[in-house]
Amino acid sequence: MGPVPSIVKPSKALKSSSGLNNEIFFSKDFHAEGLPLLVSPLLLRLRDLGQIDLSRLKKNSSGWTIEVAEVKSSELGAQGMERFQKGRIFSTQNFLVGIFGYPSRLIQLIR
Repeated sequence: MGPVPSIVKPSKALKSSSGLNNEIFFSKDFHAEGLPLLVSPLLLRLRDLGQIDLSRLKKNSSGWTIEVAEVKSSELGAQGMERFQKGRIFSTQNFLVGIFGYPSRLIQLIR
């Protein structure tokens, strides 16, 4: 019996090797602080929410915070996020806040 075909579309980051390389570049240091939080792109897509690059739970003096990081390869990419992605990412953050009950913040990582 052969492998089962996947019905999951690859994320845009997987289609772009530079995007994937940037996520890998930032991932180790980002996830070294706090607890890595894996969020299924399929789950987010099914709920019409924005996919996220990196996320973690981080504890500070006032408690836990969900930190969502968007990795961009340039300032131009960060400006594009402002226009096109921010609303969907905020929707994803609100979804995670509803599940975990912790505040959330968005971080931009630019390489």
